[in-house]
Amino acid sequence: MPRLRYLWSRSPVMTVEGFRSLKEHQEEPDETVAAKVGIIEDDTSTIVNSVARDIMLKLPGVNQSNCYAFVRQLPDLAAVVNASESVLQQILGPSGGTQLYRFFHHQFQTAD
Repeated sequence: MPRLRYLWSRSPVMTVEGFRSLKEHQEEPDETVAAKVGIIEDDTSTIVNSVARDIMLKLPGVNQSNCYAFVRQLPDLAAVVNASESVLQQILGPSGGTQLYRFFHHQFQTAD
């Protein structure tokens, strides 16, 4: 399965030509299969969006070992941002919870 994520071109015409050349000698995509691209099923038969998981793993304090518990207990970004530092520490561990809490609650100072 191709893993092309971005296709840049100088104009809309070149974009069309690029897609035509990519599709050359290829079958038309199956809608059902296309809808499942980027979604994987892990060993606990839970469907995981691989792109969202990759993004979550970029957050400070989140790693391979705590990612599953993190997603199960905090299902969306609003829940993560609104979680207290102690809740994040329970899920991610003392260091990871503090890192993530500070990441979302850092006060930026503006130059006046």
